[in-house]
Amino acid sequence: NHVKILDIGSNDNTFLNVLKSNQFVQLYGVDPASNINKTNNNGLNIFSNFWNSKFVKDALVSNKYKFDVITAFNVFAHNLDPEDFMAGVSDVLADDGVAIFQFPIFESSLAIKDFGQIYHEHISYFNYYSFSTLMKRCNFNIIDFKFYKDIHGGTAQFLVKKNYEVNNVKINLDDLKIFEQEVSNNIEKLNYIIDKEYRTGASIVAYGASAKSSTLFNIESFY
Repeated sequence: NHVKILDIGSNDNTFLNVLKSNQFVQLYGVDPASNINKTNNNGLNIFSNFWNSKFVKDALVSNKYKFDVITAFNVFAHNLDPEDFMAGVSDVLADDGVAIFQFPIFESSLAIKDFGQIYHEHISYFNYYSFSTLMKRCNFNIIDFKFYKDIHGGTAQFLVKKNYEVNNVKINLDDLKIFEQEVSNNIEKLNYIIDKEYRTGASIVAYGASAKSSTLFNIESFY
């Protein structure tokens, strides 16, 4: 299979190795964590760097790389400059190529009051409308969309390429105010449950140290 695929934020190359096991051979990854991205990299082409337009021009455009598919799974919210991110994608995506982005979508976070998505490593939060607006600004459009309700409380997967029209859905300020109030209500309920158990002599244990748990523990009104 001669499709050339690039995975942005390839981490330990798990996804690339799944592709490799399915007979894809032109596989590339970009990840800044050199202590991780060298894992299971036999037969892969891995660049140790943050994704940005300067890196793309220096390392990829200068060597005339073009990719049929570019993927970015759960990394888009971590970048400081989404337009610069997309400029890099545009520079190396083939004219008929497709880019795939996957991340928790804010409509779902609002709907289920999932404030665990709000923490320091997430620089931006997108709903369908805002992501579509960004894509148009960067000369891309959404050609397909899938929603996975059981991943991170609601995850969206977007397939994008140039010149394709879509309908958009907006979220207004009132939605955010309702979200804020209902999150506060949920924290109060959690405080009540913890306090009730504590007063009976129960031990309260926090297992793990996920980024999302830090959001809860740093809320002033939390227990």
